[in-house]
Amino acid sequence: TRLIGTCAGHGDNIGIYAMRGGSITRITDDGNKKSEARFSPDGKWISYIEEDAATSRSNLCLVPSSGGKPVRLSDSSGFLNDVKIHCWSGARSICYLDFITLVVTSLDGVVLNKIDLSGLTNFKALMADSRNPDRIYLVARESSGDLTFSIFAVSKREGGYRAIKQKRAFWEMNHTISPSFIACGHRFS
Repeated sequence: TRLIGTCAGHGDNIGIYAMRGGSITRITDDGNKKSEARFSPDGKWISYIEEDAATSRSNLCLVPSSGGKPVRLSDSSGFLNDVKIHCWSGARSICYLDFITLVVTSLDGVVLNKIDLSGLTNFKALMADSRNPDRIYLVARESSGDLTFSIFAVSKREGGYRAIKQKRAFWEMNHTISPSFIACGHRFS
């Protein structure tokens, strides 16, 4: 079993902690701030968000879990572009939020789909449905609504979204989506 995270005292680099033996292997080695590190479902890759020290823009990056040269999968060079959250969508694709667009990309950086999420704001969490490769869940607020958050189901195939759990006050939510929520079998219609 392995754990992943940023290495304290190592400039926010990604490291893997081996439960057996207690060793830490540093996977990245540069000065940029990293967050949201995640193993791919097959354990072969690590995705993470990296903030460029020069521009303060955040991009989605990918590196083999055995180490190697990181690859940037997003381009947050625009004025409002900035990657804040992401999730794996199967072993071969990753979803991320870039401003108000949900982007689905392959591991080689080819954009497979873009879904406009206009009407939503304050995105907090993103999770793929392991039982249904078409569905992504996210926690956000409606732009025209009050200060409550909802869980939305996004259909990659249909390119739309709808609220499935509505009107939770921000202090009632821990801004995560658990696998047990997905197991309830929510359907996109």
